[in-house]
Amino acid sequence: MKPKELKRIVYQNVTVPDQFKERIQKNLEFTIQETDFSEERLNQLVCWMLSDGEEE
Repeated sequence: MKPKELKRIVYQNVTVPDQFKERIQKNLEFTIQETDFSEERLNQLVCWMLSDGEEE
């Protein structure tokens, strides 16, 4: 999975609040299995997406 695809998946989940928890959980589980990203790195990506991608 390419980084752009991962970003698209996470962004899609963040922008659909009604389905956020279920979808993000399923997608994170899948992404952890299918990529070499660590769970910690994925959590950082989710936090970044939730902050609208703003630099800290």
